[in-house]
Amino acid sequence: MDMRWCLLLAAFVSICLACGEGLNRGSGGGGGSVCDGKSTCAECRECATSNPCRDETDNCQNSGDCQGVQQCIEIVCAGDVQCENECRTNNPSGAAIYNVLLECIYCQQCNTQQTCAGFRECT
Repeated sequence: MDMRWCLLLAAFVSICLACGEGLNRGSGGGGGSVCDGKSTCAECRECATSNPCRDETDNCQNSGDCQGVQQCIEIVCAGDVQCENECRTNNPSGAAIYNVLLECIYCQQCNTQQTCAGFRECT
């Protein structure tokens, strides 16, 4: 299976786990975006990664370090916060790129969406 398909699958699994179960990991930021009007968190995330967060998505997909962190967090940890922290600690350069992507998606684009609000702590 192509690596991009694996990442897409990992992202889908993460969306289902995070948004479907209504995880609350912090408080969302301010106003919405064109993507925030989508009916689900999964639709908002798809919109964000395809449009306003395209550069951040591409940066992560083009970085082996970022892909490693993303796979570790989304596939291996599957919601275990301590495990997620270890993934970030063990790969700080990948974590930095991955965190920029998450910031764009959850703090800038999907922060007021009912099912995404609170997914990530935003400053």
